[in-house]
Amino acid sequence: MTTPHPSAWKEKLPDLILEAVFFICYFLYIWLRIEPGLIYQRQDPVFLTGSDFFRGFLSRPGGLLEYASALLSQFFYYVLPGALILTAAAWAGARLTRAWTASIRPGIPPPPLFHLVPAILLLVFHSQYTHPLSVTLALILSLFAFLVQIRFNRTVLLSAASFVLLACILYYTAAGALLLFALLCALHEAFSRKRLPLGVFVLLIAAAIPAFSKKILFLLSTEQATLQLSLFQKAFTRPVLAAGLLYGFYLLFFCAYRMPPIRLPASIKKLFLKKTWLSFALRTLILFALAATAALASFKKGSHTLLRVEYDARHEHWEELLLFSARERSDLLQVAFQTNRALYHTNQLLENMFAYPQIHGVDGLILPRTYRFSAPLQESDFCWDLGSINESRHWAYEAVSTDGETPWILKRMVVVNFVSRDFRSAQRCLNVLDKTFFFKDWAKQFRDYFSDTTLAAGDELVAYGRSMLIQKDFIVHSDHPMTELDTLLKINSSNRMAFEYRVAHELLSRKLGGLHTRLASLNRIGYQAIPRHVAEALLGLWAVSGKRDMPAAFKYIRPETMQRFRDFNQALGKYRGDRTMAEINLRQRFGDTYWYYMFYGPGTAKDAKGGGIR
Repeated sequence: MTTPHPSAWKEKLPDLILEAVFFICYFLYIWLRIEPGLIYQRQDPVFLTGSDFFRGFLSRPGGLLEYASALLSQFFYYVLPGALILTAAAWAGARLTRAWTASIRPGIPPPPLFHLVPAILLLVFHSQYTHPLSVTLALILSLFAFLVQIRFNRTVLLSAASFVLLACILYYTAAGALLLFALLCALHEAFSRKRLPLGVFVLLIAAAIPAFSKKILFLLSTEQATLQLSLFQKAFTRPVLAAGLLYGFYLLFFCAYRMPPIRLPASIKKLFLKKTWLSFALRTLILFALAATAALASFKKGSHTLLRVEYDARHEHWEELLLFSARERSDLLQVAFQTNRALYHTNQLLENMFAYPQIHGVDGLILPRTYRFSAPLQESDFCWDLGSINESRHWAYEAVSTDGETPWILKRMVVVNFVSRDFRSAQRCLNVLDKTFFFKDWAKQFRDYFSDTTLAAGDELVAYGRSMLIQKDFIVHSDHPMTELDTLLKINSSNRMAFEYRVAHELLSRKLGGLHTRLASLNRIGYQAIPRHVAEALLGLWAVSGKRDMPAAFKYIRPETMQRFRDFNQALGKYRGDRTMAEINLRQRFGDTYWYYMFYGPGTAKDAKGGGIR
């Protein structure tokens, strides 16, 4: 066994250090920017312990890899392990690429750092949040299989036999990974080994295996049989250009690598040989420029913002949600919806609601019916908060029918069924949660509630659900949220969320005729003073009414709100009631008030003259 010459290691060391720095930056980007927890939030992967779950993956090609992917994807629940897994997958793909490019042309090293291009393209896919880990693992397996195949290319018979064996194993294990493996093997046989008939044989076998499997063994569609777990699978969102670039990189790089080397002018070669640092600096610049371009082009800020808000809402990180929402200022409807939920849970809905964008009006408070069906679990959570327990249960079952029995959906179903005294359904869901990784402790603790009523009574979640459970039937007005809120308040006048959302609905819709009647309920709900936005609306109504004497209830309005009301009128008076001219000044000073929303919120005539609060 020969050992590398010290000078060889000295030449390789800068590139090895650069590669290490690259993957450290890669890991940090995934950890801090992409956030694997959001991938878990988006995909909600299911993995259960036990043989029954495992056997379900044995009946289709690619099932084994999907099982392994489901297991590894569980660790996306925690950001650090998830970032490590994705970085390790990219590193494995890069090293395998480096290994087989070196094997194609022994004795001639491949261009330095070119093997990192696939890692950059994988970063593009995982930035989409919908890209399954199984597809990345399938790519790695196809590269590994090709590397093994190269070792058995001494004779035609041995190469053909090894390909058939590897192709069958790879197809059953990773399905669509056979596509890239076969193409690489065919090119290798046709161009490297000059054995064109064997290259044709390879392609015929690669086409025959899925065709045979879909009709005889697995009864699959053509797409499932050939593209499952490939980058061209239609079951998930992926950047088509990046998919073509990644497969094209391997095919074109293979062909280009077999061509004679490009002859550079003698002056340039002399410059790079004399100043090796210049070549290293150029490689470094190109590598990080490509990585930065791919990261910037593939990162979807809207998707990241929505998933981050949904993540904070799911984990009830209400303060963090509000900080993030204030910083990002997103126009997405779902972000406004979850921001208003966070405002309620932090007792700020009627105090600071207009400090956040309310460009969607009442739709940002209560999702329209069409949006509820696209986010049934979020609607179930909202109904639970609102005290409509049976509706929460209904939407939890809707979530199961659309998204399957994911852990978070099962948790919701356990609670709503337990509160509704459907103990059999609750226990069935607990039996599934017992087989999960990160929810079995919760399931074990909750199971004790069935035998110990004292423990159940001491659980805040269960106690809340039981206190809000409606014992009589009523009609749910899905298209008339105000009517439903009124019904909930009629059944339980102490329902704080129903009250606050009813008032917020009036403010956002500018239908303030019944606002005075809400004042009597403030003490019962627990308010010591009139909430700021309610006070602002009342002052606005009083100002346009033309009455001089303030109502007696106004004594409960905070002095600072009264002062801001006078300041607002003075600022508007400088522009003689011209709303258009006053908008910039009013937005800077009073953009968080209901008065500004009355003038400039959605549905207002922003070019109107006069009509100010005088």
